[in-house]
Amino acid sequence: MKIGADAMLLGAMVRAENASCILDIGTGTGVLALMIAQQINHAYPEHLFKIDALEIDTDAAKQAAENIASSPWPERIKVIHDSFENYSMLTSNTYDLIVSNPPYFDDRISGKGGVVPPMKEERKKARLSDSHSISDLMKGVNELLNDNGKFQMIFPASEAKKIIAIAEENELFLNEIIHIKSFENTEVIRNVFTFSRNKKIVKESGFIIYESPRKYSVEYLELTKEFHGKEL
Repeated sequence: MKIGADAMLLGAMVRAENASCILDIGTGTGVLALMIAQQINHAYPEHLFKIDALEIDTDAAKQAAENIASSPWPERIKVIHDSFENYSMLTSNTYDLIVSNPPYFDDRISGKGGVVPPMKEERKKARLSDSHSISDLMKGVNELLNDNGKFQMIFPASEAKKIIAIAEENELFLNEIIHIKSFENTEVIRNVFTFSRNKKIVKESGFIIYESPRKYSVEYLELTKEFHGKEL
């Protein structure tokens, strides 16, 4: 199972210690849900939890179900094949922790040869490409988040101001932001955001992925060491 860099970073940075009911929006093949389950199980082996892993894409949802069925936590993680818009309107569930590594459109990032490959309609519906879709995400999170719950997500740093503003419009307030760089002297490329209903002093920190080309930083190796099948 391939793990993208964004999923690896968010999964390793998620703080799930007090969460019993968790929602992963756009689980893909289930990577983030499985990482959270592993984190809780290792740190708090007696803690009871459940994770709802939501995925709109049929093939991805099927793969997620297969991955979870073969994991140590098949009773703890449930794959739900539905859109977040539909699910948030119909469910009566609420959550202590909501996480998302949402796919997004970025016209500056192209595929091999400068051509973005064709995308299925299901995946297009899952992508956050404008303020309207981000607002829908935040609105749904606000409806499903418990009063003391947290929402954590990773997104391109270029969209940070818009993400924070739309969250506030939906009564979700920034509590923490982690600025992620590829190298020490390069620009911030991603942010990991933590939102809640509570206004707090915002905690800011930085994180660097690479020490040099093809060599991960010490902090990256330390953060992700529990999630790699082989030594990096």
